[in-house]
Amino acid sequence: MLHLCIAVRRFHVPWTVRLVSSELPTNPNPAPQSADAAPGASRVAALDALRASMMFLGVVLHASLVYNSWKPGPGWAFKDPANAWPALDWVWDFVHSFRLPLFYWVAGYLGALLAAKRGARGFLKNRLQRILLPFLAFLAVLGPLLVAASVYSFRALRNDPDPWGRVLSVFTSDRWLPVLHLVGATRLNGVSSVGPGFHLWFLYHLLGYALLAWALLRFANRYPTPAFWGRGVARILGSFWVRTAVLLVAYAAAFVALELTGVPTPRVPDGWWLVTDRDSWIPFVLYGGFFALGWTVHRQGLLQAFGAHPWSQLGFGLLLNAVLYASDGPRGWHLGALTQALEAVSSALLVFGFLALFLRYFGEPSVRVRYLVDASYWVYLVHLPVVCLLPGLLGPDAWWPGAKFLLVVAVSVGLSLATYEWAVRRTRLGVFLNGKRG
Repeated sequence: MLHLCIAVRRFHVPWTVRLVSSELPTNPNPAPQSADAAPGASRVAALDALRASMMFLGVVLHASLVYNSWKPGPGWAFKDPANAWPALDWVWDFVHSFRLPLFYWVAGYLGALLAAKRGARGFLKNRLQRILLPFLAFLAVLGPLLVAASVYSFRALRNDPDPWGRVLSVFTSDRWLPVLHLVGATRLNGVSSVGPGFHLWFLYHLLGYALLAWALLRFANRYPTPAFWGRGVARILGSFWVRTAVLLVAYAAAFVALELTGVPTPRVPDGWWLVTDRDSWIPFVLYGGFFALGWTVHRQGLLQAFGAHPWSQLGFGLLLNAVLYASDGPRGWHLGALTQALEAVSSALLVFGFLALFLRYFGEPSVRVRYLVDASYWVYLVHLPVVCLLPGLLGPDAWWPGAKFLLVVAVSVGLSLATYEWAVRRTRLGVFLNGKRG
């Protein structure tokens, strides 16, 4: 999937968003410098490709939920038990350990780049256009499709003789039921709920980070941070070994603190974080630390320092992840403190290993990669109804292990890319999602 090239403040780690640029320290292991990484560039090819890759991996994760060996639950309501493939349990565990932290790191860096180019007001206007409006529009359009597709597959995989009749009854018995499910006020039988707002929950997190960053930008214009603070941050983040030690210890401490306080280790939020209990804030805060770090790296001009040692970080991170999974199996929400710390170390190594990998090998602009980058937002937004519908259409008959999963991924990505090419790329909808492209 890598070759598909998919996409504040003080936190659980001792970082604060740096809002005033400082000098770039000497980096003993520099990654190749690309034109897109130059100061003032409007795009960074490696980070665009990395962000898009995380979008495409979202299709893999959602398809895996139908065909892994876990029992149905509120996060994913329907399964194909005749085609359960235990290997997908580990796929979920592995990809989820780095995907969201890495996505938010990139979002923070590119957000700071946008703010540097357009200023605080232009940054906020862009974020409202690219995040808030698509969230509201696609929630309204995709919501009914997701409900219909989920109810159909839930019934079809249980050999219901009239699955479409069940779908119709959901929309005719009480027409507000799908809306209530979308806003988290109720749960429909057979309908998955991947966080409030379905798979679009990450957009209101991004909007929250954008509002915080905008407020801090306004604050920094009046009260600049002392120069010594920037120099200290630059020394820590500019050195591979110091940075690695600080970030691994800080992330591990955060996970252990969650375990000791009995708070679930966050994956996706269980509720709308502005109006529900504390557990709904945990993903926002934890992932916001990665957003803050990405923002800080841009402000300090330290991106290329993060291109060091990709393979060693990925190797150790993968090995530790595999050992933890083999010894503990599919892990639940609560783990022992030591296991939590090791899981955090594995996650951090994978996050910064993949970041270094893309900085080193995907720094040169490519027409094909740029096409996938531009398409990735649309693909992620529209793929879930297809992922939910296809298992029901394929039926409950047993196939070769993994065959249905691979087919669902391929068809979902293929249809999403086809609709992007024919109905989005050169239209006003494409401008609505991605802005005007040069």
